[in-house]
Amino acid sequence: MIRTCLIAALLAGTAQAAELSISAEPLEVPPSRLSGLESAGAWKLRAENRAFGGFSGLLVEDTRLTAVSDGGSLLEAEIAEENGTLSLGNARLVPLEDRFGSLRDDERGDAEGLARLRGDLVISFERDHRIERLRDGQLSELIRPDAWDDLAYNKGLEGLASLPDGTLLAIEEAGENGLAQLWIVAPGEEPRRSQLPLAGRHKITGADTGPDGRLYLVLRHYAPVLGVSIRVLRYALGPDGPVPDSAEELAAFESISGIDNMEGIAVEPGPDDAPMLWLISDDNFNAVQRNLLLRFRILD
Repeated sequence: MIRTCLIAALLAGTAQAAELSISAEPLEVPPSRLSGLESAGAWKLRAENRAFGGFSGLLVEDTRLTAVSDGGSLLEAEIAEENGTLSLGNARLVPLEDRFGSLRDDERGDAEGLARLRGDLVISFERDHRIERLRDGQLSELIRPDAWDDLAYNKGLEGLASLPDGTLLAIEEAGENGLAQLWIVAPGEEPRRSQLPLAGRHKITGADTGPDGRLYLVLRHYAPVLGVSIRVLRYALGPDGPVPDSAEELAAFESISGIDNMEGIAVEPGPDDAPMLWLISDDNFNAVQRNLLLRFRILD
């Protein structure tokens, strides 16, 4: 073990960021239902890099897109639009690293959620359940309470959102008896645990707080015969996180729509005070799945 850690430490910092050329092909992904949202574009993303894909956490800040991959990478790109054509320029794919080296292709690099904490990027991981801070290109552990050791191996901290009071909201995917566990996280303090009742079979895969101070969630259900089904919900926020009886369904997609495994969600102010909601998919590095990027205008 000591020898392995030493070798990993010597390799730290050797992984290189890759410059990318990303194509954004427009396509139609018609929802089954929309309420309070208006479709504003859908694109299939491609890049010639084997590490491109698996996007599970998303931030969109003005014209800057940042996403984390469950393959242990960070995607950074500049969003531009001209004559209805969306482009992702100045794009690069950066291996996530800690003091022991690159997390790419390592189960410790299964990044799922992405948020901001006091200006820094913070990332939630599953399998090895924890939240880490990314600063100057290096990860450092922010919090790893013992209680998270009991989370399901591949269904852990899927959602991560910055709350208006400067804390974080971390949410698990695999709730039992219709209850998803969530935690209010502040650095240096023990996380406060709460629960969120969920109706139906859909499980939380992503979270973000909008400029309206409400929580937006993307949820997924998959069955071998029926395929993937996606929901987007919105909640008012209270002292313990989302207020259960405030849930609004904003969007529903069934497999027939051509939807994929949507795991990342981001809400930004958008132009002319019209907030925009973005979704990104995790293709699981599977040739029959796609990296989709969807955009909606929030109407109310």
